[in-house]
Amino acid sequence: MANLSAVTEADVKVIRIGVMRPGPVAETIEAGEVVRYDASTGKWTLANSSSAAEARLGGIAMHRAIVGQGLSVLLEGDIDLGDIFSSMNYGTSVWHGSMDGLLADATTTHSECIGKVIPKFGDLIGTAGKALHVNFLGPEV
Repeated sequence: MANLSAVTEADVKVIRIGVMRPGPVAETIEAGEVVRYDASTGKWTLANSSSAAEARLGGIAMHRAIVGQGLSVLLEGDIDLGDIFSSMNYGTSVWHGSMDGLLADATTTHSECIGKVIPKFGDLIGTAGKALHVNFLGPEV
């Protein structure tokens, strides 16, 4: 498993919102990072695949937030995260990464599949880039 590169806020563009959930954050979270609810506070915190608790289903942060601010989290929909999927095929599964907030290109013991790479079309007809279809609407949400 390899963690995918972190993205910048400028790279994060929501293409389609199916389900979005707002809430306060327990720590600073950057746009495009994978988040989960903290079990004791109910606030958004960074997720990773180090344990089942850390890999609980959550969502993708739609913008940056610091402690004391609210965060909009994409639970189901399509999101452009820049070129981090450029080496991956369409339909490839994307997983929780082993480091806080990151995505990965393969599973580990505690990671959850959070979505699949999908085509996104830009200004040029027939030219497809790559985006992520996320679906965190599992049994825990």
